[in-house]
Amino acid sequence: MNKPIYIAGAAMTRFGRLEASMQDMTQEAVLGAVADAGIELPQAEAFYACNVFGGMALGQVLLRDLDLPGLPIYNVENACASSATGVHLACHALACGAYDTVVVFGVEKLTAMGGGTIPLQRNDYMTELYARAGLALPAVYAMRATRYLHEFGVGAEVLGEVAVKNRRHGALNPYAQTRTEVSIDEVMDSRMVFDPLTLLQCCPSAVDGAAALVLTTKK
Repeated sequence: MNKPIYIAGAAMTRFGRLEASMQDMTQEAVLGAVADAGIELPQAEAFYACNVFGGMALGQVLLRDLDLPGLPIYNVENACASSATGVHLACHALACGAYDTVVVFGVEKLTAMGGGTIPLQRNDYMTELYARAGLALPAVYAMRATRYLHEFGVGAEVLGEVAVKNRRHGALNPYAQTRTEVSIDEVMDSRMVFDPLTLLQCCPSAVDGAAALVLTTKK
């Protein structure tokens, strides 16, 4: 069964250095998305909790104060793609008819890690080799970017335009951490971090925030 899927509601917290706990941020985003969809919280049949550093059974911990009536909560971790993966899995469940309406949320409190680059995991031999060589995640992404430029025969400014586009979107969002537009020249002339990625192409890691979507097959 392949049903059309709709975004019925969306909400997010402000992103930045926040005093709020992960529970507070999660509930602000989830309740905001549910209100935006015009439904009551128990009408959501399942929740997809997306996070990397929060620990075990995090969704259950973050939502327990909302008095949910035994609804399923799925915890999703897939590094930087955790929330995108949560949406992907939720869409599969909706399309096959397992649920009619679900909530997907992502939350992180990275300021608790003290700033700097996110450390590489040491749970496989390749990552351990990277870590021993002193590579941080931006260096790994830079190697992939270099390969992309080589395979497609394009210049580094093609990737720089991604930063220009993202900063333009952020300038329109009152909840965004960075709300200043930049030009392609500013991006390419900013300090080189790992060739070909410059400073304005790298995301700041010390940020807190949450966002949520209500997905449904109901028009």
